[in-house]
Amino acid sequence: MKGKKAVITGGLILAIGVGGVLISIYVLRGPGPIPKSQGEYQSQTEKKQVVEEEPVSEVSPFYLGTVSILETQMTTMSGQVKHSSIEDIVFDSEELLVYDDKTEKCYIMGRRLTYKGSLLVTNTHPHLGTLTQEGKSYGETAEKYGRGGSISESGYFTASGIADYSAFPVRIDVAEGLIYTLIPTQEANWVEKQIGDEVFLDPPTALVQEAIESDLAEIIPEISEIDISEAIIPDTLSLLPGMSAEGTFIFKFRRATMEEVSQFGTELSNEITIRQQSGEIAPDLTP
Repeated sequence: MKGKKAVITGGLILAIGVGGVLISIYVLRGPGPIPKSQGEYQSQTEKKQVVEEEPVSEVSPFYLGTVSILETQMTTMSGQVKHSSIEDIVFDSEELLVYDDKTEKCYIMGRRLTYKGSLLVTNTHPHLGTLTQEGKSYGETAEKYGRGGSISESGYFTASGIADYSAFPVRIDVAEGLIYTLIPTQEANWVEKQIGDEVFLDPPTALVQEAIESDLAEIIPEISEIDISEAIIPDTLSLLPGMSAEGTFIFKFRRATMEEVSQFGTELSNEITIRQQSGEIAPDLTP
């Protein structure tokens, strides 16, 4: 495990608009093999950073950072009515992670999510001519996990003093060398989407393989900073006919101090309270 250098492959989100309707398709693609080369670029668009290791006993188990997916989806369909669409998506998740050495996993303690999308649909009819329709999407939400516990320099502990992370979603499985790319949110429909005059709430339109195999995961918790930008290469077998996509998956985290952990937790709790009071997100009734 010591001294390894890491490469990560990108995630994928896909969405198309067909005839004024936004279509979401969920596709899970298994992770491909990751070359074990030492410090060489795997593609021209790939960026990776080699990080220095620190003694495990001296480091904080907490990480602060952002997972981002930037993508453009394009669709072209021929027929009596010719159809084309292009949609740009930006999906960010600002997160606080904690590493547990017993389970060898990094868990999400809390996160703040933002989703933005813009869509342009063009339909060319032989008699009606060319008709265009614009669409847009926007949503914000925040959520935290764990109840009645406390945080120390060693990690999270329940009210009974047990290091139990079963209430937290897994972001990284260090033992298996996997980074989970798209973790479901507690509130499903938090993105407002508008296509023409139609407005509705919907889940974020995000299609991505469930997990990415990476040597990076095996270096945790010794690493202090992670900064990876990987070009998305969609699986053509998973796309609808006439569909293509391109984009970037960004995974950027750094080790956090206890002061930063406390500040993030306080700000996130306040934001969640305000959103619950305004009715933007449902009250958390978890005991």
